[in-house]
This record gives sequence, structure tokens and C-alpha cells, in this order.
Amino acid sequence: MKVINLKGGKDPDEIIKKFGASRFKSLIEGASNDIEYKLMLEREKFDVSTADGKVNFMKAAASVLAKGTTPIEVDVYASKLSDELSVNKEALIREIEKNKRIAKKKNNEEYFSEIQKSINNPNDLINKVNPDRKDNIHVAKAEETIIATLMNNPNLYKSIKSQISADDFITAFNRRLFATISERLQEGKPAEISYISSLFTDDEISVIAKITASTQIISNSVSECEDCIKVIKDEKRRSKYSNASELSNQEFLGLFNNN
Repeated sequence: MKVINLKGGKDPDEIIKKFGASRFKSLIEGASNDIEYKLMLEREKFDVSTADGKVNFMKAAASVLAKGTTPIEVDVYASKLSDELSVNKEALIREIEKNKRIAKKKNNEEYFSEIQKSINNPNDLINKVNPDRKDNIHVAKAEETIIATLMNNPNLYKSIKSQISADDFITAFNRRLFATISERLQEGKPAEISYISSLFTDDEISVIAKITASTQIISNSVSECEDCIKVIKDEKRRSKYSNASELSNQEFLGLFNNN
């Protein structure tokens, strides 16, 4: 990237009209790269003819050269500045390295701060992807246990498929995920995360990975899945009771028959 310093006009058209195309061509040829441009902007802030101005400019220049520069670039610009301003090149390089250490420390602190937030709020992403979860935490965990078990033990699907369907799931995201898994397993296809990743967003895949990892703390058994199925169906039945006024007479009587 190059930056043209438009001296003598507010835009290329004005410069060409006032000074001709050759002047504008020379400005293009003398354009600065991004580092040179940033150094130029810093230089304009200080009176480098004074000792104080020179010191402050060199500190500002060191800050510029500490950001995203290679060792070769640091050496080239440090040599150029030391020659122009009669300062010690090694002193300037030490100032640049100090700025790099400070920036690295700051970046590390920010990184670990984000990690800590993630540790303190482990459910932030999963609640964002599955907003129904926070109001149905008990049943959502039961749904996730079934999902995790099937994704890691697909052979268990045949033992529970007649006992539960996606329509039984309470939370929308888990319902969609279970529907995807059960459809693939019904067709004899693998349901590991790598096979379904194209059907979900990056955030959703992160949540699915988190759910899948929970198999380390569950039993991965048919009996556990059946316990979870009971939790889900009990909640489904309770939700029907809470909306009994919306049911037909036949549906309302069916609730009691199911009990």
C-alpha cells in the first residue's frame, strides 16, 4: 500500500490543474508506504530541531515501528532515522523492542481475559445458539445427553428410536440437531460432527462439539437415554397441561389417558 501526500491541492484534479500532470506523477512516484506515512504524521507533531521534540518524536517512531514490522524493516528504518536525526541506532532499536514487549504483554493479558470470561460464562455461546435452553435447563441437558450418546455411539439408535422423535424435544436447536442425527442414522449414514458440519453455522458447530465432549461425564448407555427420554416426555406433558385451554376436548381427555 502507498500513500500520496497531496501537497498543493485538496485532490488530484486540483493539483493537475494548478501544477500539471507531471507534478502529480512525481507525487505518485514519491508516495510513501504505510510505515513511512505513519512516521511522517508523527514527525509533523514535533519540532525535531529541539532536543525535547527529537526525543518525543523518536519515542513515537519507536511505537510505530513496534507494530507489525519485521526485523529487516526495523533495521532499515532505525538506520534511516538515526542518520537523519543524529541519534544512536541501537538506542532506538532498544526502544522499539521495549514497545514490542509492552504490546505483547497487553495482547496476552487481553487474550487471557477473554479465556477467563469464557471459563466464567461457559454457557454464553450455547444459550445464544439455543435460547430455549436457559428456561428449560433440566430438559435441555436430557436432550443433550441423548444427542451426545448417539453421536458417539450410533449403534444405540436402534434401541431408542421407537421411544422418541424430534417432535418430543422441547428446545428448538436440540430438536433440529436430533432430527438431523436421527435422519442420518435411519439411513445408515454416519452422524459424527464432521459429517453434519455443513448444515450448521460455526457457532452451532462449536456448541455441538461441546455437547459431544460431554460423553466423558455420562454413561453412554441405553438406560441413561431412556431416563432422559422420560424427563423430556414428562416436560412435554407438563407443557401441554400449562396450555390446556388451547386443547380440544379430545386432546384434553387424552392427557389423562396417557397418565
